[in-house]
Parts: sequence; C-alpha cells; structure tokens
Amino acid sequence: MLARGGSFCCRQPPGQQLAIDHHLLTQVTICYDLPLTVHRRIVVAQIASPAVICRHNASSVPGLPCCAVGLRVNRRRCTHVAAISLYARRVSAPTTTFDMATDLPVRSLTDEQGTWSVYGKTRTTIDEQPLSEDELRKTTEYFHASLYLCLGMLYLKQNPLLREPLKKEHIKPRLLGHWGSDAGQSFTYIHMNRLVKKYDLDAFVISGPGHGAPGLISNFYLEGTYSDFYPSKGEDAEGMQAFFKQFSFPGGVGSHMTPETPGSIHEGGELGYSLSHAFGAVYDHPKTIALTIVGDGESETGPLATSWHSNKFLNPITDGAVLPVLHLNGYKINNPTILARISEVELVALMKGYGWTPYFVEGSDLDTMHQAMAGTLEHCVKEIRKYQKEARESGKVFRPHWPMIVLRSPKGWTAPRKVDGHYLEGFWRAHQIPLTKVLNDPEQLGMLEKWMRSYNPEKLFGKEGKLIPELRELAPAKGKRMGMSDHCCRIGVRQ
Repeated sequence: MLARGGSFCCRQPPGQQLAIDHHLLTQVTICYDLPLTVHRRIVVAQIASPAVICRHNASSVPGLPCCAVGLRVNRRRCTHVAAISLYARRVSAPTTTFDMATDLPVRSLTDEQGTWSVYGKTRTTIDEQPLSEDELRKTTEYFHASLYLCLGMLYLKQNPLLREPLKKEHIKPRLLGHWGSDAGQSFTYIHMNRLVKKYDLDAFVISGPGHGAPGLISNFYLEGTYSDFYPSKGEDAEGMQAFFKQFSFPGGVGSHMTPETPGSIHEGGELGYSLSHAFGAVYDHPKTIALTIVGDGESETGPLATSWHSNKFLNPITDGAVLPVLHLNGYKINNPTILARISEVELVALMKGYGWTPYFVEGSDLDTMHQAMAGTLEHCVKEIRKYQKEARESGKVFRPHWPMIVLRSPKGWTAPRKVDGHYLEGFWRAHQIPLTKVLNDPEQLGMLEKWMRSYNPEKLFGKEGKLIPELRELAPAKGKRMGMSDHCCRIGVRQ
C-alpha cells in the first residue's frame, strides 16, 4: 500500500491490476522511455480531485515488456512498473484520452465530430466579409456554372444545355471520372481569380488531386482559355457538346490534369508531388504565386508529407511564393482521411511544425463559405506580399512562416445528400461517378437531370451557350488567367 507522503516501487505481473487508495493520488505522469512498439496512449479519468486514474493498454499485445508508469504522490515522486494498468477505486467520472507525446486531449470521433463535420455553422480563422451582396450572388452563380460543366463532362455526350428532357441516349456509354473534389477545387480557383484581378497577380494553379480535373477544366472553359487553345471546343452549344464528349472518352482527353490541359504542369494522377512541383516553379520567379491544392488523401503520401519542408529553401527576395490549400473533404476513395479526423489542435501543431501558418475555412453553407474563403485567401495573399516587401526592401533574407489554408468542405459538395438510402454528399461514395446507374435506372436518370437543372443553366448560359457577360467579368482578362500562365506548359492550338 501507499503511505501518505511516501513512495513505493513494485512490479506487477501481466494480466493483473494494482489498487491504490484514490485519496493519495495527486497527479499521474507517464515515463517517455517506453519501447517503440508500445502504443503510446493512456486513458485518464478525473475522479474526486486531486485523484486521477490511468490505464495503459500496451500489454494487451502478447510478449511486450512491462511499461513504466510514474506517480506523483503529495508532490513526492514514486515509480511503479506495471504491465497492464494502474487504477484508483470508485471511478465515476467520464474519461478523457491524452496522447503521451503531446499531452493533448485525443477524443473519440463522436466527441470530435463538431470539429471535423462540415454540416454546421461555418468556421473561419479570418472573420471578414469582403464580398458585397451582388458579388456574392455572382460568385455563387459562377460556381454553379462550373459545377454544371463538371457534371456535363462526367455524363453527357449530347444535349449539353438540357434544352430537351434528359434521355439515356444523351449519356456516355461508359462513365469514368471523379466528382468528389471538383467543387472544392473550383471554389478555390474562383476566389483566387478575384485576387488576381484585384492585385494584378502573376499566379497559376496546381491540382494535387488531379483526378478531380473537371473542377479546374470547367473554369478554364468558362474564362475562355480552353476555347482559345482548342477552337473546336468553342463557347457555344456545339462547342460545349464537344467539350463534354471528349472528357474520358475514346479519342478525347484523359480524366486528370493531363499534359494537353491548358495551364497544367502537374497531372495529379500519381499523388504526392504537387508541392514539390509548385516550389520548383516559383524558385527564381519573384513575382509568382503558385496556388496549390493539396488533397487530404494525397497528404498521406510520403512525398507530400516531406515536401511541406520545401519552404525552408524559399528565398523571399529572389523567389516567388507557394500558397497551399489543404482540402479536407474527409474521405479517400472509400475510407476516411487522417488529417480530416485528427483534432484541430493537432493539425495546427503539425502545420506550424512544418513552418506554416494555417488559416481555416470550414463548412458547407455557400453564402458564408464564400465570404470566409474570400476574406481568408485575401489575408494570405496580403501576408505573402508583406513578407516579400519586408525582405526585398531590407535586403535581409529571413524565413517567414508562410500562410496556408485548410479548406474543410463536403466531399461531392452540392450533390444529393442521399441516394438509395445511402449518403452521397459528404461521404466516400461521392469520390468518383456520383450516380452510377443512370444508364439503366430511370429514377437515377431523373435524379441527375433534376440535379443538373438545379444550377439553372438556362440563366447562366445565353442562347448561344456562352456564359453570360456579367459572370464572364469575374474572370481575369486574357493574359492574366491562371490557365494561361507563362509558367505552365504552353501547348499549340490543336484543331
């Protein structure tokens, strides 16, 4: 037993427990010299203050050595070596989990869902609303036009503007492509466009999750870049039909940011290299900003995890800047992603450890998300320009903690929430083709038509099929578009 004010040391065999009078405990600490094979997590439960309870689950793995647990009793340290658990009697309060390496709370998914779920009030680090009501309306309509084109690329070979009821004959015979990250990528691109115009930026975009190519290719088409390079994909109904049909179609183009895509230097099919390519492109180009969209599935690859350190080599005097947008839509092709499930405290610590300053934009409500992204992205651009100005005027090289954005939005944003009783938007089922049975299920075909018409294509595109002028004005002028950047691979016009 443990005497008040005293200490003890004993060895507890595996599979047994040691009972301690909870009135004698004041603090529990864990030694950090545990074997690497031990799972470094304990469960701590507050009982009657100042007593606590701790349990180590390491010895549930056969063959593991005993682990060290340190106790502080009335401010005097003692040590107890136990294989399974040390606990106090009369446990009555709920438990809180702590990570041994950081002493930070690690809660269950249910406890953390208010943090990682996008279905709630929009959360943002920068609480500004820079868009007027008119700008907000136009931005939303432009976003809808982009998403309409995304669905058209995935599904349609005829009837591009839905000027007649959608039929099976209008659908491609083999559906191939990705929907899940399209909305988040388009959302990011559209908001960067506003800043390219406002600050006359020299910028280009890199899509880490390049399989979500429709999100960016749709924007290249809306701003006129795609038709400039490929006149046969003109800005009219006939050109739109050709634009839709060629996507993931024999004799057409691939479903990623393939080399023939205007403004693309990164295909994105092999995940992990977006940041490396972005930094390589801005070295020795002091006026350039590489807007780099990093997928949360991509973030789990070794090359991407390492390339966050590329900021150590960036000279704010002679080089440009990389602005990463870590897109946490929550899921890979069929399961959750790690960075979308860890606590925000841990994610902030991770990014700061890499040398970045993270800013968060999280939610699903379009109006508030537009305001949050507009304010956050502008804050980051101004911060980049501030660091560069300071270094270039002083002539002194220093290493800023460059800004980056964590964008948390639903996977498959704006899709139907449920299909056949199963979640679609906000779930892994939205990763590739969202409605898979449209060729043989009239109900799903009708659902696709209703979904596409919800974007109001008849209002977004004129009689000829071209984006209406008031929306076209949101894109930068020719020569300043990100899809036409001189820093990207330039391709010849192909008829």
